Amino acid sequence: MKKITSRNALVIETNTSTNSTLIIPDIKRDKCYSIPEVAELMRVCPRTLRRWREKNELPAAKIGGTVLYPADLLHDILMRAVQNSVDSNKKAH
Repeated sequence: MKKITSRNALVIETNTSTNSTLIIPDIKRDKCYSIPEVAELMRVCPRTLRRWREKNELPAAKIGGTVLYPADLLHDILMRAVQNSVDSNKKAH
């Protein structure tokens, strides 16, 4: 697995023989993200985020009526998903 950081994304080469890559959005780790921002980053609809929040699959904080997701949590979840994808590719080949 090779990591390449571009200006606004982390590009991860998962399989050199097939040129498979994953692009992870750049997450500024010292901030919190709103529902629309997380939905865009994770490419899901806000309703999906609400469902995940209700199931405690993607915890969030509610501050002053605004739901916020800590960047560190999002980064960890995305990196785990990448690792799972890499592991699945290795098993398949």
